[in-house]
Amino acid sequence: MSRQELLSLGHLSVRLQEFGELRLQHSKTKKQLQDSTTELAHARRRSEQYELEVKKLRSRIEELKDDLIAAENEVRLLALTFATAHRIRAGKGSVPMTGQCMGGGSQLKDFGCCRK
Repeated sequence: MSRQELLSLGHLSVRLQEFGELRLQHSKTKKQLQDSTTELAHARRRSEQYELEVKKLRSRIEELKDDLIAAENEVRLLALTFATAHRIRAGKGSVPMTGQCMGGGSQLKDFGCCRK
C-alpha cells in the first residue's frame, strides 16, 4: 500500500472511532431524555393530584365557614331568645315587687308620722 492509502485508512479509522463515540454519546443523551420525560410525566400527575386536593380542601374550608356562620347565628338567636325571656320574667317579677315597694312606702309614711 502506498503512503497515501495508509493515511487515508488512518483517517478513516479515526473517523470511525469518532463516529462510534458520537453514537455512544447519542445513546446516553437519548436515555437521559427518556428518563427526564418519564420524570416530568410523573411530576405532572402529582401536580394534578395536588391541585385536585387543594380544590377539595378549599371547598371544605368554604363549607366549614358556612357551618361556622350558621352556628354563630344560632348562638346569637339563642342568646337573644334567652335575653328576651329573661326580660319577660324580670318584667313579670317586677309587678309584685312594685306593689310591695308601694306598700312599703306607705308603711314608711306611717312610721315617719309616728316618729314625729
